[in-house]
Amino acid sequence: MLGAAALIGIPVLAFGIYIAVNFVLPSIFTTPSVTGVPTARSNNIDALRTQQAERALTATAARNSFYQNGARAVAFDAADQPALRPQELYISCTAARGATATPRNAPTATPMPTTTPEPTPSAAEESNFVFLSIVGEESEACYQVGEILNGSFVLAVGVTKEIAGEVAIDLGNLANSQLSEEINVNLAQIRSDQRNRDNWMISDRGFNFNRFPIAKFTDAELIGLPERAYREGESLTFQIKGNLQVRENVRETVFTAMGRYEDGVLVVTAFADLKLTELGLTPPNLGFVSVNDDVRIVLNLVARAAE
Repeated sequence: MLGAAALIGIPVLAFGIYIAVNFVLPSIFTTPSVTGVPTARSNNIDALRTQQAERALTATAARNSFYQNGARAVAFDAADQPALRPQELYISCTAARGATATPRNAPTATPMPTTTPEPTPSAAEESNFVFLSIVGEESEACYQVGEILNGSFVLAVGVTKEIAGEVAIDLGNLANSQLSEEINVNLAQIRSDQRNRDNWMISDRGFNFNRFPIAKFTDAELIGLPERAYREGESLTFQIKGNLQVRENVRETVFTAMGRYEDGVLVVTAFADLKLTELGLTPPNLGFVSVNDDVRIVLNLVARAAE
């Protein structure tokens, strides 16, 4: 009798463990979502992925037919791919922090890197998209603005690394390259070298970024990319035009940009010179500190293939 009960109890116990592991425990230990961390819509990028996948399936079917007729396929291991050389990907926007140059309206900002000479023109090839995601930990979105602090002019620089977005580069015809429908930046996570400055920006007495944390860049258009195939490692200058939303204010904005793609990594440095008032923000004047209206927005973006 006891042996029979034990035999019956074993599957019952196993079923109970299955229910606990798959349904009860996940509901108890699920990590809550973090409010304010940016995400970005990428419907247009998803459509490009689908189109390219369909073309790849067609090409694979053709290759398989070819191989079945006696041709030999060569497989390449990931270890055969060149490793990213140790180098500085970009000049950080914080390099000019604290500059004490003569006050002027336009902020002194991080210079753009040197361009690669335009190579001999080559014809566009068949579309060959690579799909990359912005890596926040390696990227930065910054403001650079001049301010008079305790009677001295300084360049204030604030940085956030909470950035989300995707890029589709057409290596066969650069002019077809696209950004995702949104590039989003968490303004509530901007940090400078002054805690009081940062606290003021997120408070309701300041820019109120705690209530409106996400800046959105939408309807992006890449202007000036050549209609030709990309050459590994070259640097190209172009413009990124779109609508920048800060809090409830939306303004058409054009970034001057430079980018290069090498060893599977895209690095883009871009800046736009604006006025705080154009973004619906009032430059603070608190007596001991006054801030210029002119501001430079800097984006140093690193994008890699999503794992």
